[in-house]
Amino acid sequence: MNICKNCGRPGNEKFCPECGEQLILERPSAKHFLEEAVHTFTHFDGGFFNTLKSLAFRPGYMQKQYLEGPRKNFQKPFSMFAICASFCAISLYQIYKPSHDNIQQVFYKSYYTFVQTAMLPMYAFTTRLLFYGRKFHYGESLILLTYMLAFITVLVIPINLLQFFLPNGPVTLIELTVFALYSIITNLNFFSGRSKIIVIIKSLINIFLNFVLFQVVANLVIKYVM
Repeated sequence: MNICKNCGRPGNEKFCPECGEQLILERPSAKHFLEEAVHTFTHFDGGFFNTLKSLAFRPGYMQKQYLEGPRKNFQKPFSMFAICASFCAISLYQIYKPSHDNIQQVFYKSYYTFVQTAMLPMYAFTTRLLFYGRKFHYGESLILLTYMLAFITVLVIPINLLQFFLPNGPVTLIELTVFALYSIITNLNFFSGRSKIIVIIKSLINIFLNFVLFQVVANLVIKYVM
């Protein structure tokens, strides 16, 4: 007979019949901790990699499928973004680690992912305004943009590796072009029932607005934080 450490009820099962707490506690080990951390953040049963693959090859459709359900095969939106953004932050820090005198590179090394994370609600807000619809609320917009930005932070890494071979100007242009194309394709797939021309025009307006907003916040960070 075991006593639940949470509610004090006795029981012979693995879990407490009263509160569901585990009755038989295994002694924690480094291996167990690592396995739990890996599963929590990546769901190696298919969630993380399935979501990453879908965002790469079926952007927009993937978000629609998540909203319509079932959702168990997908990584949750902010969890997906947190993993990708963390990996992006570590990668950018290593790429621009030697930089000390180039203010733009120092910004990318230390603040890029933080600014993108802070701007996410605003990106979703501008998208909601431009693509207004009865079935498209702010929550849906937030999910659409969270997944989109998660994959964009992954794309940031190989694009910024080009700075070892190209000047900053061309790298920035390539980055903007790739982001714009990915955003347009995602919106065309997500808003598949609407006019393609209208979706493209609104996507371009949204890209411009979000780029301006990002530059404003980035300049404030450079001026007052760095």
